[in-house]
Amino acid sequence: MKNSRKIIWFVILGAAAVLLFLADLFLGSANISFGDVWASLTGGDVDGSLMHIVQKYRLPKAVVAVAA
Repeated sequence: MKNSRKIIWFVILGAAAVLLFLADLFLGSANISFGDVWASLTGGDVDGSLMHIVQKYRLPKAVVAVAA
């Protein structure tokens, strides 16, 4: 019984970490759509300023938040 509770909590906290990581990428003072964030992460066709915001500000901030 205790092992199943630990597994459930592990899954819940892992899912919350992933959701918060994604929220950190998508939310900010500049409104950037899901498609633009995805395109800037995968090297797709996106405006240079949006790519700069995602790759130079939001992504490093999200990675450091997860690592902390």
